[in-house]
Amino acid sequence: MVSEGYSDPVGTYASNVTGTLNLLQAARKLDNLRAIVVVTTDKCYENRESSHAYREGDPLGGYDPYSSSKACAEILTHSWRRSFFSSPGSPGIATARAGNVIGGGDWADKRLIPDILRAFSTRSPALLRHPEAVRPWQHVLEPLAGYLLLAEELCTNALLPSAWNFGPELEDCVAASAVADAMASLWPEPATWQGTTSGIPHEAGLLRLDASLAKEKLQWHSKWSLKEALRQTVNWQLAWRRDEDMQAVSLDQIRCYSQQPHEK
Repeated sequence: MVSEGYSDPVGTYASNVTGTLNLLQAARKLDNLRAIVVVTTDKCYENRESSHAYREGDPLGGYDPYSSSKACAEILTHSWRRSFFSSPGSPGIATARAGNVIGGGDWADKRLIPDILRAFSTRSPALLRHPEAVRPWQHVLEPLAGYLLLAEELCTNALLPSAWNFGPELEDCVAASAVADAMASLWPEPATWQGTTSGIPHEAGLLRLDASLAKEKLQWHSKWSLKEALRQTVNWQLAWRRDEDMQAVSLDQIRCYSQQPHEK
């Protein structure tokens, strides 16, 4: 995560760059491999803080160690594709860049949704580091479905584009404060939030993704609006609080998503 990248930059590069390098090198020795999808992040772009929704051909960059290391992983993967996976019969290889994924079962520290849910559960105000920051929010099942579609297509067409965005509709790219307000309205008990300026490292203020390529080439589209994604996330958390069978709850959400037609 971004915060861990600041506290452990060397470990972040070791994981995201050297880890990817080792994985791709090992993949060269597999005879039956047909496709590789390397998932990086929407933060791999050189963010110019503009209203522009980033497309796959935009310059890579990254202000902080996390984002920069993911851009390095992108460059590394595309080099491996050209250098070692370009001959006939080679596995298809591509990178995938998702938006800010949300969903039940995320317990990470210093992430908006888990922090909000922890605060609401204790009847404390949720503390938002950057209430004004705009992100491409989407339920985790959305990009996962995209990754599977991409892997399936790579198995039969190794010449597909080498990078793919899987992001929400642009109207679901909203500020963190709007997400907190929506979650407070879904929470069954009184819930509030407030901004905080304590120990805040740099983070991008505005980030949006253009997923036109995936829509056109893979027929991938978002199924759940941000409102529905938040509802499903809150429902998962409330079920966990009631000590329900979380495997059953999770599988039920997957079935619900799979049966949902694409939203237009």
